[in-house]
Amino acid sequence: MVTVRHAAQAADLIAHAFEGAAGPRAAILHLDQERHPIHVSLHAADAAHGLPVREMVERALELGSRGIVAGLRGAPDAAARADLRRLAAICRDLAIRLEDVLIFEAEDATSLRAINLL
Repeated sequence: MVTVRHAAQAADLIAHAFEGAAGPRAAILHLDQERHPIHVSLHAADAAHGLPVREMVERALELGSRGIVAGLRGAPDAAARADLRRLAAICRDLAIRLEDVLIFEAEDATSLRAINLL
């Protein structure tokens, strides 16, 4: 079984989930206690409603996730950054590790943890 130890591994799993999916702007890689992937959930997001933080957290709880990696298509705007802070706070309260946030643009994924923004 794969253990997700690096942002590149998480990026590969999330990018694969994004393939062929029209519309979803956010994905969550769910991890177990040992950082093994459980599932990748896709979530619609738009300017009017922002990131579906409640939906993301509910899915993590349903799956028994002990950690998550969030992936976003495109650079997050101010509202998305606020939603990410809310997601981080809720995860912290629920003892779910927010391992990283990956920003996908074109063919690249940038780890916010790697550039000290998480």
